[in-house]
Amino acid sequence: MVGVSYSAGYTVADAPPYHAAIIEDALRVGFDPLEAVDEVFRLALPPAVLVVNGLAWDMLDDSTADWFYMQRRALATAGGPDAHQTIEAFKYWWFQEAFTGVMTHHELRYELHQRFEERIFQWQPALYQYLEGDPSLVLERWVIERGVVRPLSFEYVGVRR
Repeated sequence: MVGVSYSAGYTVADAPPYHAAIIEDALRVGFDPLEAVDEVFRLALPPAVLVVNGLAWDMLDDSTADWFYMQRRALATAGGPDAHQTIEAFKYWWFQEAFTGVMTHHELRYELHQRFEERIFQWQPALYQYLEGDPSLVLERWVIERGVVRPLSFEYVGVRR
């Protein structure tokens, strides 16, 4: 299978036309996901498959923010990395600083629908990556299943139109 992968801001590619492509961590600072989507669309032949994943930072709601903030505060108290002093400071950092200039997942999904037919879209835990790894993944899944927090990571699979 000939394909292209976008990860950590660089491209690894065989010669086009592509039959599959992966765009990892699509919604991050310093990366233009639309440029990557456009390039895949231009260089892929139907029915090429595109897989996109990323952090839907724009979907952080109050309940999820509270849970994440409290987890970070608990880790800081136990000797982990410093956490914000207030929930308001955390939310300001999240929405105004951490993702400045990063498109929302809604915008990306709209653009994907213009070029690809969606086959799979699923939500997954994401915040454990910023906590203590696997033990936090188990806890995050548990609170997601109970409706306490939202999953913020997404995986999209589409076929070129």
